[in-house]
Amino acid sequence: MMDIKQTIEKIKSNIFLIPEARFDELTKDVSYKESFIYLVACLALSLPIIFFENLMSYKSAYFLGLSNPFFGSLFFSIFSNLFSIPIFYIFLGIQHTLLKLLGGKANFLKSTQVFIYGGTSGLVLGSLPLIGLIFSLVSLSNIVLGAKRVHNISLLKAILALIIIPVLIVTIILIFILQFIPMGYTR
Repeated sequence: MMDIKQTIEKIKSNIFLIPEARFDELTKDVSYKESFIYLVACLALSLPIIFFENLMSYKSAYFLGLSNPFFGSLFFSIFSNLFSIPIFYIFLGIQHTLLKLLGGKANFLKSTQVFIYGGTSGLVLGSLPLIGLIFSLVSLSNIVLGAKRVHNISLLKAILALIIIPVLIVTIILIFILQFIPMGYTR
């Protein structure tokens, strides 16, 4: 089991683009425990960013004369960060299923490790204002390359399973939902 110092070092080494071959080493854990501890550590490291964001939002609202309860907003941000863990695993199950349908060979444990270790930069720095999107895209590219390597599939199949098909599914669901929402109020 990794100690805190080892976990921090591992996070530092995975914060930017990860060489594809490194996923062979990253997916050697034999249980979910190591990757789960790593996930929680990444989320804990993102807390100062969340605090700073809420503080800046509070100061901006105060400056503009608007109401913004700082502690309520901070509590909600932290709670939503923690609540995202089970949603993450559900999303991961869907992604893993798509990878398997397109010929992926790895088990769910290895997919979990690819998503957690590959997603480090997005987990830790993805909520930074303006540049967080860049870190999230780095995570996405790490995850796609890691899934390609670990599942032993082509880059096109990894992109299909992890980007194109999910975007199409969400788009279809949104179009379906929007069909039933009234677009305006009339008397």
